[in-house]
Amino acid sequence: MATDYAYDIELSKDKKHLTLTVELPIRELAREPILECNDANAIDIVRQDGFGNFNLAKSGGTLSNWVSREGVGGNHAGTWIFEKAPPKKTAAKKTAKKTTKTS
Repeated sequence: MATDYAYDIELSKDKKHLTLTVELPIRELAREPILECNDANAIDIVRQDGFGNFNLAKSGGTLSNWVSREGVGGNHAGTWIFEKAPPKKTAAKKTAKKTTKTS
């Protein structure tokens, strides 16, 4: 019984874009777990794989492997696109000029 997402991360050649493709396993038996994947889960997957400097640019929606008795259910696969975050600007520290009084 599979309980994890199957996912693939592709980094563009210029290393500015990242594509995450997630596929959930299909439930065949009622006792198999219902899995879902949303934007927060996609961000967690990307961060855990060491791409913490990428921000979500395009959502893949909400995935679910739940299916009703009529066969109606959620999407099993989706794609999220991330862009590299711009570098943080560091403000230069201003130091006060020390003056000494002479008497």
